[in-house]
Amino acid sequence: MDKELKEKIIEFLGLQKSRLGVISTVNTENKPESAFVYYAFDENLNIYFATRDASRKYKNILENKNIAFAVATENPPQTLQLGGFASVHSDIEDQKYLF
Repeated sequence: MDKELKEKIIEFLGLQKSRLGVISTVNTENKPESAFVYYAFDENLNIYFATRDASRKYKNILENKNIAFAVATENPPQTLQLGGFASVHSDIEDQKYLF
């Protein structure tokens, strides 16, 4: 990803007041499942969110790390869609972006 695009994405994410996005995962039947999450992010475009270990998204990520993430604004109407891989972090040091 080029530097200019990365900076635009960071700016877009930084302007979001609610920090509410949609995470999409794949279940064991290869069907998509989406859920709203409150998120944080870092300068490397890692997206962080907390969830219960009993949630569908958590269980799906353990089985299939492919995910999609989307954020939208109303004024002006814009969307951002990212795809990648998820990992689970239970160490408090890894959770520093959530606080």
